[in-house]
Amino acid sequence: MSKINFFLFSFIFILAGCGTDSPPETKAPAGARQPTLRIKVNKENPIMYGDTINVTVEPTDSDLEISSVVLSASDGSKIFAQSENGNFRISTTNIGGGDVKMKVDAAFTDGQQSTRYKDLRIVSAEAPSGWEFKVLNRYPHDTKSFTQGLLVHKGFLYEGTGNYGESRLRKIELATGKVLQEKHLNDATIFGEGITIYDNKIFQLTYTTSQGYVYDLETFELVDEFIYKTFTGEGWGLTHNDTALIVSDGSAIIYFFH
Repeated sequence: MSKINFFLFSFIFILAGCGTDSPPETKAPAGARQPTLRIKVNKENPIMYGDTINVTVEPTDSDLEISSVVLSASDGSKIFAQSENGNFRISTTNIGGGDVKMKVDAAFTDGQQSTRYKDLRIVSAEAPSGWEFKVLNRYPHDTKSFTQGLLVHKGFLYEGTGNYGESRLRKIELATGKVLQEKHLNDATIFGEGITIYDNKIFQLTYTTSQGYVYDLETFELVDEFIYKTFTGEGWGLTHNDTALIVSDGSAIIYFFH
């Protein structure tokens, strides 16, 4: 499993209504400056999922005339809408829910172009349901472990820890907290993150290096590595279903890596 192709599942997206427009994604050529844009949204944050919003994009320089505008996800994964005059009416169901940084690409009749961003927050109209829990038992655990991944498999606790120079993988006796097996991530530049067990292997993410590791479940021997890409460039939590690794990156996006 040297490479993993990923399919982005954006289950929470967010657009911020009337915030300050951010600078261009790339620097303009020396001596040149992109025209500034005024981006207006008719609803304040948070915007309810399912609502339709009106977006207006116009140059702050009255001498400029817009020839086309494209609204899209900032990572380029989806185009929300296109217009020749900068006026949009968009259903939030076409955008998603959560925090979204909307990319605004404008072209002008004189050949100039400008890129700006707008943050929107789109939330569910339904209040989240609360869960109750009951503590059934307590088990000892090494309080010095900077726990990032934790799961129980066949009666044993498996733990992936973080911190640079201290990251490791452990198999622990649940009842006593005794470490039965341990593997150090020797590279001091690696910060260990979430783990999961799948197909008799342990998969482990790293924080900022986009590097994943695959270990033999019984021996902890490193058997493979893989690269993954996320919106934030980070790896956080990890689990799986029957077909894919499921990864979070600290944002409102969940990824399915096949």
